[in-house]
Amino acid sequence: MSDAETPQQALANITAFAETARKLLQEGKAVELAPLEERVDRFCRMLGAVPTAEREALRPTFLGLIDEISRLERELREGHASTMQQINQLNQGRRAADAYGNAPGAGRRDR
Repeated sequence: MSDAETPQQALANITAFAETARKLLQEGKAVELAPLEERVDRFCRMLGAVPTAEREALRPTFLGLIDEISRLERELREGHASTMQQINQLNQGRRAADAYGNAPGAGRRDR
């Protein structure tokens, strides 16, 4: 957000950032969320100086942003759960392979 950015522009830019983050996640790509957090923090500080009537006019767009961020959060959680499940499956396979390799007579060939 630039200093000359209006609250409406800031909301639109934050929403676009969140939408892009969701698309990247859906493509299996990593997403850096620190810039989103910084933009939201700046917007919240900006909002403190906005007159009440103008804040009320921002409400529908702001609610849309909340929905978008909620979808992003849900998709992040789903991705995390899926990754953890894959890690657990790999660990189980590794433990089974280790157990098989350590079984009595493992590694010996009958002659």
